Amino acid sequence: MAGPPPSAAAADAAEAERKRQEATRTAERKTMAERLKAERRRLEAEAARIADALRQLDAEEEQYYKDEEEEDVHPVPDAIRGQHPGWGMLDSVLRDSAGAGTFVYAPSAAAGDFVGISFCFLRPPATSHIHYCRTPSTKTSPSSSSSSNVSGPTVYCARALATHHNMILLSFIIHTRPRSLSNIRCEEFFVYIASPNCSEESVVNQASSLPMLVSVPSCGHTYIHQNMGILCPGDHGEIVVAHLVVTPIKEGPKTDCPVTAELCCTVMDGHELKSLSTKPLRIHYHHGEGENLYWWHTDVIVPIDDKTMCWVDYLRGILVCSDILSPDPVLIYVQLPVDPYKDRENRDMGMGTRGALHAYRNVCITQGGDMKFVDLASFTFWFFGKPAKQLSISPYSTINTWTLSREKLLLMIKQRKAESFVWMKDETLEDDEFIALTKSRNNPCTQLRFPVVDIKNPQTIYFVLGESYYGDCESCLVAINMSTKRIDTSVRYIFGAISSERGRRSEMATIAVPTPLPSPAADAESLRTCAGWRLIMLLYVRAGWGTDEKALIEILCRRTAAQRAEIRRAYAGLYRESLLDRLRDELSGDFKNAMVLWATEPAERDARLANAALAAGGKRAAGDQHAWVLVEVACASTPDHLVAVRRAYRSLFGCSLEEDVAACAAHADPLRKLLVSLVRSYRCAEEHVDDDVARLEAAQLAEAVARRKQPHGDEVIRIVSTRSKHQLRATFRWYKQEHGSDIDEDITMHSSSQFAKMLRSAVWCLTSPEKHFAEVIRYSILGLGTDEDTLTRAIVSRAEIDMNNIKEEYNIRFKTTVTSDIVGDTSGDYMDFLLALVGSE
Repeated sequence: MAGPPPSAAAADAAEAERKRQEATRTAERKTMAERLKAERRRLEAEAARIADALRQLDAEEEQYYKDEEEEDVHPVPDAIRGQHPGWGMLDSVLRDSAGAGTFVYAPSAAAGDFVGISFCFLRPPATSHIHYCRTPSTKTSPSSSSSSNVSGPTVYCARALATHHNMILLSFIIHTRPRSLSNIRCEEFFVYIASPNCSEESVVNQASSLPMLVSVPSCGHTYIHQNMGILCPGDHGEIVVAHLVVTPIKEGPKTDCPVTAELCCTVMDGHELKSLSTKPLRIHYHHGEGENLYWWHTDVIVPIDDKTMCWVDYLRGILVCSDILSPDPVLIYVQLPVDPYKDRENRDMGMGTRGALHAYRNVCITQGGDMKFVDLASFTFWFFGKPAKQLSISPYSTINTWTLSREKLLLMIKQRKAESFVWMKDETLEDDEFIALTKSRNNPCTQLRFPVVDIKNPQTIYFVLGESYYGDCESCLVAINMSTKRIDTSVRYIFGAISSERGRRSEMATIAVPTPLPSPAADAESLRTCAGWRLIMLLYVRAGWGTDEKALIEILCRRTAAQRAEIRRAYAGLYRESLLDRLRDELSGDFKNAMVLWATEPAERDARLANAALAAGGKRAAGDQHAWVLVEVACASTPDHLVAVRRAYRSLFGCSLEEDVAACAAHADPLRKLLVSLVRSYRCAEEHVDDDVARLEAAQLAEAVARRKQPHGDEVIRIVSTRSKHQLRATFRWYKQEHGSDIDEDITMHSSSQFAKMLRSAVWCLTSPEKHFAEVIRYSILGLGTDEDTLTRAIVSRAEIDMNNIKEEYNIRFKTTVTSDIVGDTSGDYMDFLLALVGSE
């Protein structure tokens, strides 16, 4: 039975509820619409405000660039406009060569002679170079007669300091030699002016179609070459040589910027001095960064435009100076995109441990006017109970690049306000990517140095890829495209000049290279013939070595390290096998070990020697001969070679040399601390000496060694492991002058521990390596049996460096000759090999 129908009241109630809900929804929609309209109006107002601000900023920037164009008397340089006429890479070391090309001359006020310069411009990837000669002064002309009775100056250092447009600033550090006076050391400067219309052969002057050489007077400061740059302000023929002096404030209240700055400008109009001015400058810096300037040391000077240049400290940043010739130049400090090194307690560490940073970092201006920074260096801080005191170049070949835009730099100059975080990271090439690149092009996987940015294509960076730094300085010049991560160019590169140190090495070495020198391929074929390979029925049948060891000695023992490297590459290319492997297979005994060691690349050889010494020392109590190896590798070679050894060590054994030395159980503190400090150091190669520091540290050494009789102190280790060789020689001279005896004698007198012995060896290797190696050779020969490994190591490692000095020292100390002792204690092919390296006596 159906229920009753719904009443009319219930239906009315449901309808009322529906209408109520509908009204609620309508009200909510209306409220939301009003809210959205209000938000829209607010956003539109905010957008209008931002648009007004952007228009105002655009107007200010437009007015700024308009003012710059109106105020600038001279046109914007071609490099900034994008119309760069060309660029080149210049060897900074000048070649002493009186017969190379056409020379232009200028008189030397310091020495009274004439300086001649010849410039050869070559387009990249070739490197341009400069030759110089010095002609005695005559009353006729520089080229009239070279057979003068006047004793000319000795050139201590000749190099190019800076360039801008078609001008090159040159520096000569010379020793004058008057007949009646002692040597006088002085520094003189010249500007070579060439035409920007460079040919492949030579360069001529823009105005007169002839090169021009201008002598520049000094501003009165001493040893200023490191802080000098050059500008070409327009087309009026003027030359501006600028020198920035940054001086720490050592006394007075502490400030955010504890230095003063002074700009010295020398303006030349042709050969005439136009003006010489000195102006104090205020340094503008970002808050909290001014303290970095306390440790300032200029590494390079880079011109930005016709009135702006920057001084670069590769550890801290750049000082940009604009409107150099105005009464009030602007000087701004911009930090590099790397952590600045600073240690207020050890500010004088600068020259002792900073090393040749220009070999691992570079700042340059691109064609578009942007500033580019390339970094190959990674710095590690080391502790001896005090703040960081030592830097170490990383063994990795990671490449990082950053850019500082021209607009950002100009804006900071305009506002006289430095900013932080202005560098933009561009590209990174990791070490494993670099290794893959070198293998793909059959380049040696060794140390990258001297980055140079391609001005027209900033993504391309040139590097010197060196395999050896002994003997002939032959390397590869590679161009790496950081965008595509490919090697665009790889050419053979020979350093523009042999340094004074290498010149002395060549005189002290005992390697007699034949003349004429056969090609590497011819030497490789000769070695193959010595191996006894013969063609029989179209098959190669090995008849074995052991037939002509004399020929092997004649070839390999009369080649430098660079020449042996060429022979190794030629042999591998011709016969698809390693020359070293073939030597190991076919030779035997001490002759095999010696020949393989000699044929190995020097950095790899020393890395393997260090590893063998650590392994032998770890099995039993390490004797002197094992610790000697580490001291020799760290102290008796150049800083660059030690870096190459560390790279080779990591590549060969998968860990760092420092780690293995620190982990060697046979060496306890303080000997371990000394050895670790020595192998991870990177010493400055320059010959600058701070005499005040030398005298102070001589007193510190005397206090530790002679008075307290504790040569193992931290100060002793710090001084010996961080100072340059030239600085240490000065320190040890002060030590003897003040205390009456040599430091090595006092070390031996007051302690007989192994630490004292190794400290004395380090002192010898750093300042007089011939003393150490004469003792090593004598040690290896004396006794019941000959220590062939030690004898081989000493002779192989020094034959190309200072074997003549070692022979002289050996004769003086032991009243016999190296040759006679070798003949008395060795025999056969091994004896012939050693005698070939030692040379005649």
